Amino acid sequence: MKDDNNEKLRESFNAMAKEHKKTLEFLKDDYMEADLRLQDKVTEELDEMLALIAPVLINGMMQGATKHGVSSWKDTDNPSLQHTANHNSLFHHVAESYSGVTVDKDSGQHPLSHVVLRCIMDYYRREKENLNGQANKTNET
Repeated sequence: MKDDNNEKLRESFNAMAKEHKKTLEFLKDDYMEADLRLQDKVTEELDEMLALIAPVLINGMMQGATKHGVSSWKDTDNPSLQHTANHNSLFHHVAESYSGVTVDKDSGQHPLSHVVLRCIMDYYRREKENLNGQANKTNET
């Protein structure tokens, strides 16, 4: 009798496990489908943003190359991109935008375009340093 109960319990457990597996597979498929829809929407929005910001970034890079030299932003000894100087410039441009300035007097660009470009350059340089095994320098002046 005990063996019959164990066998029935085992069969019941196996049936529940199969149903549970089907439910999990269904949920996984449903989640993946929703995830793909989200990914498509995010990709669409990113394409939209890049279409808007790419010309601004290119213009900023061209102006920087003309003013400071091609690829000067990659130079780790570039004083305007040292930690404190870079953040001072970022905060200056954010403050300009906050104050209602929509055209930077030097570049003719919106001040936030400088913020975006400086953040991208700083991020690039930090990631490049990490890939090259160098420590990030955050206490530079």
